[in-house]
Amino acid sequence: MHRFVMLVVAAAMLFVLATPVGATPPSDVRIEVEATCPENQSCSYGPFNASGPSVDAGLICSRGEMRDIMGQASGYHSGSRINFHIRKLFTCEDGSGSFTLNLQVRLKFFPFSDVGDWNVLEGTKGYAKLHGSGKLEGVLVSVTETETEILDIYTGQIHVD
Repeated sequence: MHRFVMLVVAAAMLFVLATPVGATPPSDVRIEVEATCPENQSCSYGPFNASGPSVDAGLICSRGEMRDIMGQASGYHSGSRINFHIRKLFTCEDGSGSFTLNLQVRLKFFPFSDVGDWNVLEGTKGYAKLHGSGKLEGVLVSVTETETEILDIYTGQIHVD
């Protein structure tokens, strides 16, 4: 019995010691990106604005620039939808660092629907220990002969370990 109690205490101590010190609780975030999509390309760049408790707590900057750093498409043979696997780099204008989001996007043509999921892949400087995930919705803003503008709205939760 004594041996069992010692094992339970040791396991509990390992759990406590393995828990990151200084980790923040998950906090809501909303990021809006005015994405410009050149003809026959993904939405490759645009300014972003972030808001919510995560910004208020200083977990993430309030604005900067976004650009694509990787993109793949699949499912386009159906003629009715495309699946995008994208990595987007968000660089904060205040110099506090940058973070990369991994996106899984499902775009349907008729009726238009642009939804997906995102997660934090990595970060630099103040965002090196940033983690989080959420949902993505794209709203069609305008279409011209040479480009399409979409307002991407990212909602979810982030935290820092």
